[in-house]
Amino acid sequence: MITLLVVAAAQQVPVLARQAAPNIYVTVQPAPGGPEWAKILISASVGAVLGISSNILMEFVKPSIAKRQLKKLIKAHLIPEATLSVHSIQACMRLFSEVNDVGKSGHYAMAFAKISIDGRSGEMYEHFSSEERVATHEIDRHMIVRAFYNDLHSVAKGVDEGKYGFTMLHALISSLSHLGRSALDELGAPLDSRQHSANEEYYLELIRSAEADNPR
Repeated sequence: MITLLVVAAAQQVPVLARQAAPNIYVTVQPAPGGPEWAKILISASVGAVLGISSNILMEFVKPSIAKRQLKKLIKAHLIPEATLSVHSIQACMRLFSEVNDVGKSGHYAMAFAKISIDGRSGEMYEHFSSEERVATHEIDRHMIVRAFYNDLHSVAKGVDEGKYGFTMLHALISSLSHLGRSALDELGAPLDSRQHSANEEYYLELIRSAEADNPR
């Protein structure tokens, strides 16, 4: 009996061996958000595109930044020069308004005008108009600053040559005063009319003394 069982088992072995092993399928799920290499590739691509775009944009922006800086530099020189010139004109106006007797006191006012406007020719304006013409003209869009210095130079020359009497000079100084205010507006600069120079105070005393000696 035992012998028969052993023989039967031996006969079954080849049959089992010939049967194919069942297939085993394994499904690998990708990590959430995509493969790591894809993330790195996408990040690098986006960074490269943004970098190139920024460089291209800066090439357009750089000239604009440089122009603004240049105009700021020019204004930093033109405003103090124009302010001093306008202050001188305003001082002349204040002294001329004190004159009632155009004789001696008028002479003092004209003498003060001569020393006040002499040399106020706008040298810095001329320099930048020559060296940085486009930027200067963009600042002085309506050419008001140019007109102010042209008229100031003409009046100063006429005073030096003795062309004007008191009444004419007073009218010219008044015109320059209005034009000077407009020039400062064009430059975006305020006018502080409260500033008085030592020379103005000195000549004011001379005028008032002369007026007291010759009351009307």
